[in-house]
Amino acid sequence: MDHRFTKIMAQSLLLGVFINAYILSTILHLGLHNIIWNPIIAAILFLAGYFFLQKNKINATQVFFGGSIIVIYEVFILTHFLGWNCGFYYYVFLLPAVFLIGGKWEKNIATSFYSFVIIITITLFVIYFNKKGVYSISPEITSYTNLSNFISAGIVILIVISYFSRTVLKKENELLILNTTLTKQNEKVVSQHNNLQILMKEIHHRVKNNLQMVNSLLRLQANEIEDEKVIELFNVSRQRVLSMAKLHEKMYGSEDLQHINVYEHFESLIKGLLDSYVTDKEITLDLKVKNVNLKIDSLIPLGLLVNEIITNSLKYAFLNQEKGIIKLHFQFLNNQEYEMIIGDNGIGVKVEEAPSGLGSKLIKAFTKQLNGSIEQLNTPGTMFRLVFKNPN
Repeated sequence: MDHRFTKIMAQSLLLGVFINAYILSTILHLGLHNIIWNPIIAAILFLAGYFFLQKNKINATQVFFGGSIIVIYEVFILTHFLGWNCGFYYYVFLLPAVFLIGGKWEKNIATSFYSFVIIITITLFVIYFNKKGVYSISPEITSYTNLSNFISAGIVILIVISYFSRTVLKKENELLILNTTLTKQNEKVVSQHNNLQILMKEIHHRVKNNLQMVNSLLRLQANEIEDEKVIELFNVSRQRVLSMAKLHEKMYGSEDLQHINVYEHFESLIKGLLDSYVTDKEITLDLKVKNVNLKIDSLIPLGLLVNEIITNSLKYAFLNQEKGIIKLHFQFLNNQEYEMIIGDNGIGVKVEEAPSGLGSKLIKAFTKQLNGSIEQLNTPGTMFRLVFKNPN
């Protein structure tokens, strides 16, 4: 049990001593010396309980159940000798009130206790209701004793209610303060998050501008060169730079900096390549993206890999064809892996004749960066299957 129950039990024990002192004075006033041992023993037991509780020799739960037995025993003895109308049964009703302060009792303990109190109350009622005690007491003294017991029990109940109310009010104030603190902290975190979002967007914006500047420098440099092969190398490099620039542009315009729309990113990237390489052919884009959610750390090498494969397709796959299909299917597999099928339905390259130039080396490097594997499929055209683990 918590500290507040220990505190209220200590107070209840002292209050029990004073109530027994009052009962003792009443018995002495009536000259009933044969039963003075009852309140004296009860007061001594309450004092002993208080002492052991303060010394942590026993806990509040043990004190409560031990005190409950003493109270019930006293009520039966006093009711038996002095009669029902003296009102000693009022003290039985104190037990549930004090029990409630104990907090979260186990369900079986609470059920057993309340059942016990109900049985005791019914037994007391059946045996002693409206019956006189062993000793004859005048109606005036009986009424006085009844009123005194009622007031004493009422005072205890008021103390319990007051303490319980103050405890609840204190808890409510603590919760209010805690809620206010959490609200302020939450507002601070939201503000910091918003500032970070703005900062990250600014970074992506500047990276995109810098990459576009690099692209412009490469284009200007290419304009000064007459060798077609060198110009082609510059154009390929420009496409690689633009692939990264497009991703940073997406991040700058996205509300969620952790994830972007993968379908839109690939669509924009491939259409940009189509605009750059295709002038007189009808090329269809077969793009499907299912259940894919990637961060920028994976999208950069993945975008560069897509750029290399699609660039090769547009340059070499449709030399003798008027129409063609560029395919990119991307999905999340059940085994915590991503799968991408990418390629074309062009003239095709045999697996054993796969090129080993810079583009192929870059594809292998990007695949390694993704911690994945790539293989060329034995299908019409040139088709690759990339599998890599979920980086999240």
